[in-house]
Amino acid sequence: MQDASLFLSKLAQKYKLDLLGTVRLQESGFKKEIIDWVRQASFGQMTWYLNNLSRRLDPRQNLWGKARSAIVAGVFYRPAQIPAQLKSDPSRGLIAAYAWYDDYHKWFKKRLTSFIREFSALYKGDFQYRVYVDTGPLLEKELASQAGLGFIGKNTTFINQIKGSYFFLGEIIVDVDLPQLRWQKEEELPSNLPAPTCGLCRRCLDACPTGALTSPYKLDARLCISYLTIEHRGSVPENLRPLMKNWIFGCDICQIVCPWNKKVKSWSDLPVRTEMVAPALLDLVDLSEDDFRNYFRNSPVLRTGYSGFMRNVMIALGNWGEKRAALAVKNFLDHPDKIIRDHARWAWQQIKNK
Repeated sequence: MQDASLFLSKLAQKYKLDLLGTVRLQESGFKKEIIDWVRQASFGQMTWYLNNLSRRLDPRQNLWGKARSAIVAGVFYRPAQIPAQLKSDPSRGLIAAYAWYDDYHKWFKKRLTSFIREFSALYKGDFQYRVYVDTGPLLEKELASQAGLGFIGKNTTFINQIKGSYFFLGEIIVDVDLPQLRWQKEEELPSNLPAPTCGLCRRCLDACPTGALTSPYKLDARLCISYLTIEHRGSVPENLRPLMKNWIFGCDICQIVCPWNKKVKSWSDLPVRTEMVAPALLDLVDLSEDDFRNYFRNSPVLRTGYSGFMRNVMIALGNWGEKRAALAVKNFLDHPDKIIRDHARWAWQQIKNK
């Protein structure tokens, strides 16, 4: 496609992307590992992962079996660090940094849809496409690494050697062959990029409170705090609750300790929703179900539902363990929702024991 690379790089700047790369589609290089992971049921309750597993392992089956190439885009979202006293305050709930912004699934997909429509008009090409933002059967981190944008770390996150791992990723699958392209915002890619590897480092494995990183590059979702606070439905195993501390939505520990992120000095220019930054647990317990929907309007936190979110808050209150936490928990001991009620009673017992 003549001039395609030029069009793509110009549009990447126009649509405020931080990374852009293209890749010819092929079967996953992690097919054996993924099948083993599935056989071990490490996906937990995320049974949707099994849907279209063959398409996930071979993206050429997308677009009705006509997919040829992928355009992989990344938007940097690393926020400025919050004060240490907030991060270490057990009376506040910790929310993963990606949820400090409006739900990226929505705005990022709109941005990529506009991107590919304009590219189609500029190029005057006749091709089919489909846009994915963490919603389709794609191994997006592998595609990003195949496109030369970075690599997959031992903590299973995508890592860019210049900007670290705080990236939203999105993909556009097309049914034509695209020329190879690797582009990065405002940063000339040096010829001597650091090696795309974690080397001997294992800080993420050692820092994970629940041992969810069972070995390098292998995550057991059933133990992961992000999974437990977002995807898991129902009761959280009691042995894991104390290890969750005050994380109420997601977890960033394996990214926080990663040396690739520690050396990054720049911050995202996306607008942070300040109410998402370590909110006080005592404020959150006052939320009714309607209040919850309003407070977290257009936020990925809504994925937990009210029951799951208040379950997480009860666990955090139990781990806080002070008298003020007990007074808050007491109001939920007879809550009509069994999940909330059971976790409130657990929290009450934890506080009594302390």
